[in-house]
Amino acid sequence: MKSSEHREPPERGRSGDLISAISSLVLQLLATQLRGEPKGPPNTRPRDWMVIFTAASALGALLAAIFSGWAAYENQASVRETNRATRASVWLQVLADFETPDMLSSLNFLRQWQSNTPNFDSRFYELLTNGAAGKDELELSKHIDADRRRVIKFFDKLRILTQGDIIDSYFVSQNWDSGTYTYINEVLAPLHRKKLLAMLDTKALSPEDYANANKVLSDILKFYYDTVVLKRPSPIGEPSNR
Repeated sequence: MKSSEHREPPERGRSGDLISAISSLVLQLLATQLRGEPKGPPNTRPRDWMVIFTAASALGALLAAIFSGWAAYENQASVRETNRATRASVWLQVLADFETPDMLSSLNFLRQWQSNTPNFDSRFYELLTNGAAGKDELELSKHIDADRRRVIKFFDKLRILTQGDIIDSYFVSQNWDSGTYTYINEVLAPLHRKKLLAMLDTKALSPEDYANANKVLSDILKFYYDTVVLKRPSPIGEPSNR
């Protein structure tokens, strides 16, 4: 997994040099003014202390403005560093969640069910809606459903975090490949559709909620196709709620 290094310009040194240069310039102008030959009668000559006071006031105002700008820059830099640390923490947590034994077990079990069961999605629907199912069938139905829920929840969360600009889509595209999209499209999506249909048929889901949930599934498929198959950045959008 690759990442690019971002280096901030040495703003601190440049700002210090700027302050020194401006201060030196003001002091030079002040010295020049004091060394100059006064003109006019003595009672009309500008007072040296007034010149010093005016120059010092100008220098103070200038330095105050410079330090105010520097404080704003430091605050922005601190915010950037905090955001970078937060994003890194979220990314590491996502990777840890994906590599848990429960997640890996769920991924493998659903793939095996899909490979070994003819019309696996229709069979799952039968298990969900069969009111006379025996104990073994009920346990199997719960197992499949729990694994389905765990896996799709993870991939949907990863999509939302990426489209919300919390995780860089480049990281997602480098850590998962087109096989991820194939898995979601061939294994996870058919099971999820049958789950939604079973909930609709048993009145556990309203027609409106059923349509919205299918829209979210379409968004998931499109996101992973764009990100891990086409390898192109995903536009930032509003997260959808399932």
